[in-house]
Amino acid sequence: MKMKAKCILPLLFLLLISKVTFAQILDEFYFANQLAASGPLGSRSDVVKVIQDKTTGNFIVAGTYKGGVALDISNPLNTTFSISVTSVQSFVAMYNSSGKYLWSASIYSSPTILNDSVLVSSIDVDDVGNIYVVGRVKVASGAAIRVSSPYTIKKYLGIVNRAAFFTRINPYNPSDPNQYIDVIPASSSATVFINDCKFVKLGGVPTLILAGKFKGLVDLNLSSGSVVHYNSTANTYSAYITAITTSREANSGF
Repeated sequence: MKMKAKCILPLLFLLLISKVTFAQILDEFYFANQLAASGPLGSRSDVVKVIQDKTTGNFIVAGTYKGGVALDISNPLNTTFSISVTSVQSFVAMYNSSGKYLWSASIYSSPTILNDSVLVSSIDVDDVGNIYVVGRVKVASGAAIRVSSPYTIKKYLGIVNRAAFFTRINPYNPSDPNQYIDVIPASSSATVFINDCKFVKLGGVPTLILAGKFKGLVDLNLSSGSVVHYNSTANTYSAYITAITTSREANSGF
């Protein structure tokens, strides 16, 4: 018993003088939110990734939904976005460090038909608060991929019905002219994914790193110059990484 007391007393003393107390450790828990599926029977929602904007402390959440999703946890019965239960679309939302709902946007196909999908896979934020969302899209020929109102960002896919997408969204200014959606297109027999993204500065230039996989014929060079295609064996996936300036000029792809 004496030996135990000798061990416990120094430990208690260290806790008393330490700058990190047990109460402070408990304070590391920020909040718990339920982003509930809402709307017609068959609705569902899924969170894919959560990051924190180190500048503001806000949390940015990205995921998918089918049918409807309620993103404002103060009003869980109010559907934020809704779509047909026959397709899956994506959302991105922002909350403060206490879990208060601040902003959201939906990334969806238009028109939406049976089995269309816009599937977010990753997100990042730059040093001024722009949010980058990446994923893949499968739509009917002639459809577009859009960001919900009040945003007017859209990309018509033409005859392309499968592509990887990346978008830059300003959550503080829907009319920002530097926002966009763009795609890495694939040929009719090809498939391309963007699995992850990262905002960096290469030589001081704001740059978005995209990484993923593909099979078949895809174009990883989005600059206005010569087009470079990367052709993988039709039944085998190859990995790629490409660096694109945030103004969408390709730096490299391999």
